[in-house]
Amino acid sequence: MRHTDKDEGYFWKFNNNDLPNRVILFRCKMGEEDELVLPDDLQDLWIEDCNTVGDISIFQKDFTQLRTCGLKYCQGIVCVVSLLSSSSTSLTVMNNLEALTLQCLHSLRDVVKVEKTGASIAPPISPHIFPNLKQLRLCYCSKLKKLFPRELLQGQGLQNLELIMVHNCWEMEEIIGWEEEEEGNQTTTPILITLPKLEELKLQCLPELKRICPKRGVMVCESLNRIAIEFSSKVKRIPLCLGRENAQPSLPAVESIYISNPTEWWESLEWENPDDKIVLLPLLKYKF
Repeated sequence: MRHTDKDEGYFWKFNNNDLPNRVILFRCKMGEEDELVLPDDLQDLWIEDCNTVGDISIFQKDFTQLRTCGLKYCQGIVCVVSLLSSSSTSLTVMNNLEALTLQCLHSLRDVVKVEKTGASIAPPISPHIFPNLKQLRLCYCSKLKKLFPRELLQGQGLQNLELIMVHNCWEMEEIIGWEEEEEGNQTTTPILITLPKLEELKLQCLPELKRICPKRGVMVCESLNRIAIEFSSKVKRIPLCLGRENAQPSLPAVESIYISNPTEWWESLEWENPDDKIVLLPLLKYKF
């Protein structure tokens, strides 16, 4: 382990069997003109309490082995990744990430920002955004209103995602964002949102959360076994797609659904098929 303790903050580098190629930056003072020099074989990066760090330039570096990244208490970060300004190198870094933790980033507006040019939306540089990401944990990001833009679900993006955990984000309104003009389309064709490996969806203490996906969205999550929607009473719809056997809803892989709201809230939820909530009713577990 290497440890540097300067007026600028703290830097640790670990290199052993338990913590291979891990770097921790704590209370480092870095301006826009400063270059962040890190090992090329970096696999695990944590940046904590570095308030002078702006939008993460780390994703502009050629760290093709980076697997885990955690950002905590960095109040200068407004956006983690911008699709318009990202280079092919930054997308390579994202393509290898398996776990991302974002905590107490009170200036964060976008995890992935799709910048607009005039009336059009800039297309993604690559159709494969976060293709190997397995775990996403996000909490206490008080200004964030949506978790994903729809562009992340194009191509093979997020297809290996196993865990989505979001809690205590006071302004979060939607998990998968959709443009209002697209929502205004009169077609009734369902929008299929496929996350084949998603096992756990936990949404907790999100007082402004209104929807998980667009109005016509249907989530196809064949591996989903645990759902928690707690202290998020504005949610009006759970867009879960149940399988069908002989035209009747069949019980999915879900083992438990945790809710904190009264039974009346469950009864008021909108479903693609009204029979679905009856099938899922035995799985409910109340948490107060």
